[in-house]
Amino acid sequence: MPNPVALIDSRFTEMVAYYRTFSSDETWSGHIEVQPRDVVPFAYTSVEALFTQIRNQLRLGRREILVGTHGYPSQLPYPIIGGTDVAADATTLDQLGQAAGGSSTARSTLLGFVNMRGVKVFKDGARLDQLLSVIRDIRTMRIDHLEIRGCNLGSGTGLKAIHDCLNSKHTVAPTVTFISGFVRPSPRTISDGQLATEAAQMAEKKRRYTRGECGLGPNSAGQDSLGLAMRWTEVSVSPHRYTTGITALSPQAAEGWTKTALENSYYHIFGRVPPGGGYRAGGNLPLIGMWTPNGSKPFVFPGDGFDYLQSLAVENTP
Repeated sequence: MPNPVALIDSRFTEMVAYYRTFSSDETWSGHIEVQPRDVVPFAYTSVEALFTQIRNQLRLGRREILVGTHGYPSQLPYPIIGGTDVAADATTLDQLGQAAGGSSTARSTLLGFVNMRGVKVFKDGARLDQLLSVIRDIRTMRIDHLEIRGCNLGSGTGLKAIHDCLNSKHTVAPTVTFISGFVRPSPRTISDGQLATEAAQMAEKKRRYTRGECGLGPNSAGQDSLGLAMRWTEVSVSPHRYTTGITALSPQAAEGWTKTALENSYYHIFGRVPPGGGYRAGGNLPLIGMWTPNGSKPFVFPGDGFDYLQSLAVENTP
């Protein structure tokens, strides 16, 4: 069971809140548990800043790392180093890995990198060597498990480029858009009829959950009657932005739903709570998930099991 430290872009407040609250995620090698103290927001100003954070954790003996980041299929869309506007695409990451491994040809290529205005990315060899030193340290200490939560990195060349550059043993990233956000369930209790009406009025894309999936006992209509509905609406593609909505029979239904959709089932089956305490009715509900509108479900959460896992690609180098 991976037990990583979570290095998250500090601008992703909902992702930070999620891991601190639910301590939970899923991956192909098993359930992920993140201790609240191990959620580390940081100023993600460049890829070098990320790599420096990773090196610092490796020096502390942490070999399992989760990264919350923006992502594209072929790049980490952050400057390679501070002071440049050139992002770290797969080609650059490949060159950095080769240069860190001792290739003089790759080092010369990197020293020739310029931005759209013809300004060098690395002003001199010393500045490049500063970054290469960080990468060499990471490659030498080796990451056992690198779990990335960033849009679409697993659908193109980006995942393998990061994996190879850092010499990781096991690296995972989504093949689809990774979504995160806050919703605030209503504090009211409503009737079955009112819930059905509100759910019907929700715009697509939406999902419906039964009373059983919300941890409620059966009513006259049975355990499979509606307990909660949620929608995510894509309002912008570049950059990806969404609005969300939720309606539930009661605050208890919303809280019960989190145990099915977000928590590791081990917790509530045995009467435990996540290290982060889990959701408590009445507050903002932080969410993470995968945007899968072309599949059988428009969006999925960690509790969806295989439907969630099939949106994760893997690279392995023992």
